[in-house]
Amino acid sequence: MINIIDCGKKEFMEQNSRKKIFCFGAGKQLKTFVAKNPDVPMVGVIDNYKWMDNAKLELENATVDIISINQFVQMYNDSCVVVITCSMYE
Repeated sequence: MINIIDCGKKEFMEQNSRKKIFCFGAGKQLKTFVAKNPDVPMVGVIDNYKWMDNAKLELENATVDIISINQFVQMYNDSCVVVITCSMYE
């Protein structure tokens, strides 16, 4: 099920304080998102590029795994939240 949340950062953090937060997109927008939101506890990054599967990404405040959408779908449950950090799809 998809539930789109349109809210500010404080409300987002309150609503998702017990959830696993993933970001979709490992590009420039992710780095911008992390720089502006260093306190968002990200569990991993989902990305379409196969060469990135099972890679690790160094962010400002943590090292996270990069996984494919297929890997995410296999592990998805109600405790997961996805923040879309990419601006376009190729």
